[in-house]
Amino acid sequence: MESDEAPRPPALDVRTWSRRRRFGLLALLGVLVAGGPLGTDMYTPALPQVIDDLGTETSLVQLTLMAYNLGLGGGQFAWGPISDRIGRRVPVILGASCFALAALLCSLAPNIGVLLAARVLMGFAGAAGIVVGRAIARDLYSGAADVIVCDGFTGNVALKVSEGLVEAAEELLGEELSRTFTVRVGSLLTRRALRHFRRRVDYSEYGGAPLLGVAGVVIVGHGRSSPKAVRNAVAMAYRFAAGPFIERVQHDLRVASARLHETRVQ
Repeated sequence: MESDEAPRPPALDVRTWSRRRRFGLLALLGVLVAGGPLGTDMYTPALPQVIDDLGTETSLVQLTLMAYNLGLGGGQFAWGPISDRIGRRVPVILGASCFALAALLCSLAPNIGVLLAARVLMGFAGAAGIVVGRAIARDLYSGAADVIVCDGFTGNVALKVSEGLVEAAEELLGEELSRTFTVRVGSLLTRRALRHFRRRVDYSEYGGAPLLGVAGVVIVGHGRSSPKAVRNAVAMAYRFAAGPFIERVQHDLRVASARLHETRVQ
């Protein structure tokens, strides 16, 4: 039976990008997220000039702020499902293009009616950057990326939130499974699946992660590691030291470097 779910668009392999291109992507996301608020913060001081240029009433020009926020709010309801359906790239391009066109239309508006319509469109288009720029963070758990590269502060926040979320989910699940006698009996039938789920989300099952960039095996563990996590970290270090771990990492880095060079040449 064929699934009705639309196929996921192919993900961009950011790992093959140059440092300049990755920095450009980060700057673009920042601009997209800030574009919506800037549509009001930079526009508000110019309201007296707009009144003089269009020769209209103050109350009508003030409506352009409400028109922008109306489009901004409605756009967030629209761009979210669209980006989930067709991916993040197309909504960003469409939103940025429409935002620029709407801004140009605002600057050339001959009367207040056209300006109001252009401000609604500008807000609607600006919502795309706000939604997509923040929705990318939600993709952390969707399987869209194998590796997440971020600064230390952001990485710590994501790590701590993930660990807290897992612990809260386990506690709530335990409360629900022990609520009634029938639920307890049913939990016995799913005990194996629940045990497997706990292993998948419990950081102590892994113990730590290898530190790259050094000519040796170094495992970085959690500051609040339990005895089980320390034991598994030591076991991981032993497996890596006994096998060709360093050689594999060096080989993979050479392959990645070659692919990156090919991408830059193209």
